[in-house]
Amino acid sequence: MTSGSFQQLEGEQLGAVTFIQDYLQLEFDGHGFSICMPMTVQAGGLTTRTGDNRFRNAICEQIAKRVRSVNTQDSEALTIIFEDDSRISISLRESDYSGPEAFTAHGFGDSIIVHRIDDQVA
Repeated sequence: MTSGSFQQLEGEQLGAVTFIQDYLQLEFDGHGFSICMPMTVQAGGLTTRTGDNRFRNAICEQIAKRVRSVNTQDSEALTIIFEDDSRISISLRESDYSGPEAFTAHGFGDSIIVHRIDDQVA
């Protein structure tokens, strides 16, 4: 898997955030993620992380924003940066894994992308 796949998000709008028991889904214009890892939202000078009191509001406030870029750091994070400089980061740290995968992604070609602990995002 390459970060080039995720560049397809550029210019797309975050359309939905869905909370499902122990994971979360992000839906963009034709692309989506199911995320099993802790996430961080940075917006308006505030930083919140999965489990914080304000996290749900902070991530839902990103709905309707357009993606400016997607950055990846192997073994650290996949970060979606919006046009207003707010961002959503998905942890890829080994210490944050609670199962075999960090996230799955769909809409990036003909297959579903599954990011596991031993995968590299280049």
